[in-house]
Amino acid sequence: MELGKLISSNVVNGLLLLSSFLILRNLIIFEVVSSKFPLI
Repeated sequence: MELGKLISSNVVNGLLLLSSFLILRNLIIFEVVSSKFPLI
């Protein structure tokens, strides 16, 4: 029982880390692209 809880919490933590990393990467890409190609 405890092992299942541990694994599921690790999976949730991993997904949160992955999604926050992807969001950060997208923000950085957006900053670089908008600095090279100004939209305004």
